[in-house]
Amino acid sequence: MPSQLAEARPARRRRLPGVNLKQGVVKQARLEAGLSLAQLGKGHVTAPAIYLIETGRTRPSLPTLEHIARRTGKPVEYFLAVAFWYLVLTTVWTFIQAAIERKLAASERGEELSFFERVQAAWNPVTAWARR
Repeated sequence: MPSQLAEARPARRRRLPGVNLKQGVVKQARLEAGLSLAQLGKGHVTAPAIYLIETGRTRPSLPTLEHIARRTGKPVEYFLAVAFWYLVLTTVWTFIQAAIERKLAASERGEELSFFERVQAAWNPVTAWARR
């Protein structure tokens, strides 16, 4: 019987990571747009969820932030605690580090690779991805 109950329950969705926001910007943008909490979240999140975002008790996922930006008429960058270029650079650097680790793991020379060789090997897939 317990196995039937487990099968009947829908699988829980994994929560997306939250985005760091500047303090007070969601409420400010909502008020400037003349929207209530419910109007801002309409079709995507509840009014209490918007309240939690506004008060800093929770961080919105990127899709939720994009919804808020669309509804308020502001660019996503308006809400971010860090500059958008910083997010891009840290993401690219993460790809570079992962590629370096893969190269080291696959290399017979291992630690003998120069820093230049490591960065060059890592940068090629990143530039190919950016050109898409």
